[in-house]
Order: sequence, then structure tokens, then C-alpha cells
Amino acid sequence: MKTISEFQLSNEYRFFSIVPLVGDLTVKAFTSIGYETYNYCDIYCGESSSLVCFKQPPAGSPTIHNFLVSNGEDNFIIQEICYENCRDILSGEQLYPYSMYLYLNSVNVNGNIADTAGISDVDHYHKDKIFNRCDVESWGPLSFYDVQSGYDIAQIRVVLSLSGTAHIVRFDINSSEIKNTQSRAGNAAARSIRGIFKTIHEWSIVSEEPFSNIELPAVKAVPFLTGIGMPNDVLNDLISESPEMRVAQYLRNATIPYSEFVENYSVPESFSTWMSSVVRYKTISAAVKNSIYSSGITIDNVLLQSEKQEIEQLLFSLAIAAGVLPDSITLENVSTIANSIVNATGAISIADFVSLFRNYDAYQ
Repeated sequence: MKTISEFQLSNEYRFFSIVPLVGDLTVKAFTSIGYETYNYCDIYCGESSSLVCFKQPPAGSPTIHNFLVSNGEDNFIIQEICYENCRDILSGEQLYPYSMYLYLNSVNVNGNIADTAGISDVDHYHKDKIFNRCDVESWGPLSFYDVQSGYDIAQIRVVLSLSGTAHIVRFDINSSEIKNTQSRAGNAAARSIRGIFKTIHEWSIVSEEPFSNIELPAVKAVPFLTGIGMPNDVLNDLISESPEMRVAQYLRNATIPYSEFVENYSVPESFSTWMSSVVRYKTISAAVKNSIYSSGITIDNVLLQSEKQEIEQLLFSLAIAAGVLPDSITLENVSTIANSIVNATGAISIADFVSLFRNYDAYQ
């Protein structure tokens, strides 16, 4: 096992996470036969935390939505999503006209099951659709109910996962029009992060006596809530100020049309802090700044400054080449500015420039 004093920046490292474990650590990924050792990473142990540096896996490798880090006694779940790609979720910022969170089943992807890992086309999102996939060992999200929405989807993000159990997935939509509000899929959906956890919590309640519900959303609810490692106080902060969702309303025979739901869109600070510490980061600087476990490792400040300067120089040189003042770029206008920079320089894609700026902004 390497120590944190041996850590050096490397082009091999694509993502970083800090975990509150030390000792003889292993990183595992969930496959068709359960958790198996994940070999595409290095681990550096510190005083009370460890740094996990993820490498790019070979093409055709299974899609991994979460990783299990263990020292033989304690476990810690790392989510696949990057901090830079979920900052709007952590802040409650609404970047699209309409967003929806879905609580989804986790299934093994093979040649006879829909493209569940990518969820690329919600209009044709069924278990009987055939796909030719190379990552057949992947576990990915599949709706507990049929989904036929016809929405104009801007992006889809797997937010939180416990592979083999369930996932929370966010759909960002380019239209504010709400369709199929009476669909059964609404029984496992919400428009806010508070609402989706309230929904899952309600399913967890009906899975127990006196209800003993054996529907899949109920069966999966308790294992998911306990398995992702969220502290009880964080869950309580999420659900305490959230209105009743569809399950609770059904039990009271007071079902409200989905279009009339009034949810609480604020995001508790405790949730943002917790999730910032279970995701991956694109820069070590951002991980050190935002993870609550970073106090357990010591990274040479020379390395941190070197990384910051490298990103800053590339970002600013691209902006200046396109006639854009670097100080004028913000998270709100970076996509628009990226278009002009790409058109002027052709040196980088829009998505890569936006990601580069988010990396830079994340450690400011």
C-alpha cells in the first residue's frame, strides 16, 4: 500500500476521491457475480483518510455506477458521478425548464435488456428492447414501471447508486410541459432531491409491518437508503420539510395529481456536504477543498499549485485567443462563451471547455 507522501500528479489519473479509511484497502466494483476487485486505480494512505486515484478503464469495460472501498472491517461507497457535474444538484440551481428525479431499479445489462446504463431514449425505454452492447457485465438503472414520456431530454445523470439494488437518476428537460402526470411511474418520481428521498422513505415504510408491501420499489428502499451510507441526520434533514409524496397520499386516499405537487426545492447543507464527500473529482485540488475527509491526508502544496496553474493557463489562453476576458466567464454563462471560444479556436470541444472551467471554479 502506498502512502500519501508518495503521491504525484499523473496524466493516468482521471478522477480523485478521498475516503475516511486507512490500512490495507481494496476498491471493488459491482458485476454480475457481486463485488469484484477494481484494478484501474491507485490508493495512497494518509493519517486517517486515503486518496483513491482512478485511471481510465479499457474500452468495453463494464459501466460502473458506484465503487466499494473496504479495509476488511469498514466499507465506504464512492459514487461514479463527478462533483463538477452535479454542482447544480448540490446548490438547488435549476438550469433547465423542468427536471425530474426517478427512483429506479438496478438490473444486469445483457443482450436481452434495454440500454439501461445509458437511458438514452426514454420513449423506447422497455425491458424487451434488444441492444448489442460490449459492456455486458454492467449494472444500470431500469424503471420499476413503464416510462413513455416523449420529453425533449437535455441530459440524464445517474446521481446516486447502489448497483444491484437501485439508483436515483435525474432527467433535465428542455420543456416545462408536464406529461403523463397520472402515470404509475410518478409513484417513484419527484421534482426535487428532497422529494425523491421522501418518496423512497415512504416506500421503505410500507415495506415493513403492518403493510409488508412486496412491490420492488418497497423491497429495494431500505437496502438502498442504508447501503449508500447516508447518515440518518442527513436523511432526516431531506425528508423533514418535504410534503407527502404519492405513496403516503395513496394510503390516505388523498392522491393529488402530479402536476399539482408543490415540492420543497431547497437543498439542505448537510446533504450537500455529505454528497460532496462521496463523489469523484476531476482535480485533486477540488477534492481537497470540498471533501470533509481531506483533513485526514496531506498533499504537498506545490502539487496543488502546479495543478491549478496548469488548468488556469489552458483556460485563460483559450479565452484570450477567442477575444474573451477570462474574468467575464461564470458558471451561468460558460456554455454560451464556450460556443464562441470553440468557434474561434477549434482547439477544444464545448463540453471539454465547460468541464475545464468547472474544474477551475471548483477549487476557487
